[in-house]
Amino acid sequence: MRTAYALMISIMFFTAGNSFSQEYVDLVKMEQNGWETPSFVREAIATPPYSESQLDILLPFPLSKKLALLTGINASTMHFQETTSGQNHRFHAVFLKAGINVRHSDRWSASYLILPRLSSEQLNGNNSGQLGGFALFKYNKSQQTKLKLGAYVNGEFFGPLIVPILGLYHKSTRWEVNLNLPINGELAYQFGQSKIRMGARFEGINRSYRMPSAGNAYLEKTNNEASAFIEKSIGRIVCQLHAGHSFWRSFTGFTDGEQSKLTFPLYRVDDDRVQLFQEANDAPFVKLSLIYRLPIKP
Repeated sequence: MRTAYALMISIMFFTAGNSFSQEYVDLVKMEQNGWETPSFVREAIATPPYSESQLDILLPFPLSKKLALLTGINASTMHFQETTSGQNHRFHAVFLKAGINVRHSDRWSASYLILPRLSSEQLNGNNSGQLGGFALFKYNKSQQTKLKLGAYVNGEFFGPLIVPILGLYHKSTRWEVNLNLPINGELAYQFGQSKIRMGARFEGINRSYRMPSAGNAYLEKTNNEASAFIEKSIGRIVCQLHAGHSFWRSFTGFTDGEQSKLTFPLYRVDDDRVQLFQEANDAPFVKLSLIYRLPIKP
């Protein structure tokens, strides 16, 4: 009983990840985006195969009334096929979450995270490590509205990546808005007491992976997804079904060591890299998510 109570207290102070200021926290999330389809299906829809699986776990622990330790892990596997050569590629990524959440005052709180990552075709630790960090400040404007400001930085294989974050959370009787731009944004509508929600979601991703199969090379993945979703809660288990379309999704190969000096969303400083190959892969998608969600009473 004490353990459950301590976990609830720590979660009330937690604001990082996908649980920015919400009235719930997702402790475990399993996600499947796309499936490896037979060749005749791929030919019919005129797109190469793409699929991605992800497991995300969050474990917060209280240290005091104003301080919580944040830990967790995220593991993912991505598969795609080159159009010209027909070669299949499978990439893996694992990153740890380690940090703290601090309540600075009645209105201000902040989360600080270190995010070490392994990202490669083979997770053997051989030159596949990256180190990133995340900081988010939250201002409680009212019981229903929170403002957010922060940044995500990571030492990608294509060079330093800096993503400023501007966010808003607002909850009314039926509507919920959760924006963490340009990383993600969600608008959802609750149907009374039916535990069914419908809405729209956007996600933007830019990542890199070591690519030993191509020699001394790395892969840069850019992906933006817009989808409509329906959600059904059964106790603390939440099922989500997304249907949407990707845009500007690409997989680009570069030689190791070729980097831009600095990368921001939609802008790069001194980017004169030479591409080894590039695959444009925009297509419709269907995504299924299973979540263990713990409600938080404000």
